[in-house]
Amino acid sequence: MDSKLHLVESYGSTFRELINAKVQPRKHTIREVLRLSKDEDWAFLCTAMDIIGDACLAIDNFLRFGLDGPTRYNEDGERYLRLYGILSATYIQQQAVLKLYHLVNVPPSLEEGKDMIDALEIRLLRHKLSSHSTNYRNKDSNSTQAYAPIRVDLKGFNCGYMNFKEIKTHFVDLQKAVNEHLETLIEMLDRILQKAIKTLYKGQEKSEGHITFLGKLEDLRIVRKGGLVSRLRDGTKFIITMATS
Repeated sequence: MDSKLHLVESYGSTFRELINAKVQPRKHTIREVLRLSKDEDWAFLCTAMDIIGDACLAIDNFLRFGLDGPTRYNEDGERYLRLYGILSATYIQQQAVLKLYHLVNVPPSLEEGKDMIDALEIRLLRHKLSSHSTNYRNKDSNSTQAYAPIRVDLKGFNCGYMNFKEIKTHFVDLQKAVNEHLETLIEMLDRILQKAIKTLYKGQEKSEGHITFLGKLEDLRIVRKGGLVSRLRDGTKFIITMATS
């Protein structure tokens, strides 16, 4: 699995561990324990955690096989299906992370998280080719535009598409766009995990749980910087960091 994708999965798994650690031995309602605004937020929280992990499986397949897929056939339908699939997988993963961003109340605001997501090329591509092909609203020119993929330019990680109003062709490196998506989600999940630990262990800063999850967050940040964290059965931790010049 791609290292960035593995990090997204690892952040998601650690967040789930944190939630389970607070919920399982609870003496109060889930809403009280997790400091949620509404009872129904628990369902949204669970769904968001599941989607982040499930979408990783779809993205992993795409990063391994591109638009052509593992098939031995030269199949245009496969490429279209995989194009729409990766646009959908990244979009729902972004929405799930935004939901956690909101539920955890990451500072300074949800709007900052939305701005980070909205700037992603693959999100714009999803709007142009998957959800608003015939009625894409260009905010810069305040005009409605139409876009469609160019069949002969769909191969590997290359996506060519046409703006039929301007008669202009565009090309996107989907591998690069997905990597940018993953880098942004890693940053957002880092903020989510940090804020969740602070909130759920408020007043319990010296507790074993608080120390444990701060340690897990530190490990993830080491890996994020290119390092390696390994633990022995007795709990001894070995850290290998990348040398900087």
